[in-house]
Amino acid sequence: MISEEIRADRYAFAELGCSNVSIYRRVRNLYKETRLHIKHSGDITGISWSVILKNVYAIAFGMADELQLGDNMRGFLTVTALTELRSIVTLMGGKPAAPLHLAGLGDLVTTATSAGSHHHELGRMLVRGEAAGISGEGIHTLAMVDKYRLFDISHYPLYGLIHHAVKTPTGVAQSFQNYLALNL
Repeated sequence: MISEEIRADRYAFAELGCSNVSIYRRVRNLYKETRLHIKHSGDITGISWSVILKNVYAIAFGMADELQLGDNMRGFLTVTALTELRSIVTLMGGKPAAPLHLAGLGDLVTTATSAGSHHHELGRMLVRGEAAGISGEGIHTLAMVDKYRLFDISHYPLYGLIHHAVKTPTGVAQSFQNYLALNL
């Protein structure tokens, strides 16, 4: 969700992961007079990984936009990110459908395409060579996956591209072109 839109009383949609449905109902009722709509998920692992990883993938959308690769590239990135998300979520113990819901696809589209998205802007900055001091949840996720070797990033080429761009922020445009040459 984009917090500025919530503060402006625009519609917002969330997914609450909890095993106790009565707690979900109580939380949902707290917001019943607002434009924040909350769905329930019992797949806490699946939606957690979806939410965490969408910040990483949103960086690629910013990179593509800064490179002026067009709207069709967004469609390709969406499908590719979703495919990788589904595989990683399943590997980490979540249900394969988790990335298809609000915490996955919904949040990915919002974060990856919003001009106000911090992670989208990080991708743009990387292409421009402005990598000094970049930070955010996606950057932290990349570091933690790397540090604890949570999964083999070589199985996820788009994730690998983003990881490489953050760790080696020189030549990001060429790295993106190399990725496309190998994965199209």
